[in-house]
Amino acid sequence: MYWLTKIDKGVDPGIAGFNNPYGVADFFLEKERSELKNKKMEFQFVERNQNFDSLEDFIWNPEHPLLVVKEPFYLLSMMAFSHCFDVFHGNIGKNRLLLLFPVVEIKCFDYMNSKFERFKYAERDIDSITIFRILSDKLIGAPDFFRIGDEYALRFYLITSDRFKSYYEKSGFTGLVFKPAC
Repeated sequence: MYWLTKIDKGVDPGIAGFNNPYGVADFFLEKERSELKNKKMEFQFVERNQNFDSLEDFIWNPEHPLLVVKEPFYLLSMMAFSHCFDVFHGNIGKNRLLLLFPVVEIKCFDYMNSKFERFKYAERDIDSITIFRILSDKLIGAPDFFRIGDEYALRFYLITSDRFKSYYEKSGFTGLVFKPAC
């Protein structure tokens, strides 16, 4: 089974980019992504009363589809999944962060069984999805993490495997929510 995986926005207000010379679209382009690997990205807390210790293990940030991991040593425990990501470095104050960008895209969105609305002014792009389904027959040999490769808006959706979900739950990590995708 595969899972639509999102950051749990209800837990922590998250972090925000701070003077970073990039945009979300830069991560979708391989050349720009490779240039970003050598740069350290700066973040700041969204609210004044936040501190690093109060952050979840996986942190919400507006630069989706990046997963921000609080402690770099978590990546060592996730080595079985590391081939699924390009890894970027960042910090928030004196504390280090890892930014994980899922590099694999699979065209597997189930248009027939999903329920969604398109933008009123740009009907070719999806605005919101109330029922999210993917085509399981397109997932043979799929990695543990991937993004939907259909329309632009769908490229922000992260799908994970049962294997990762099980690992996440056994490890006691926080900050993600999982919903069935197929």
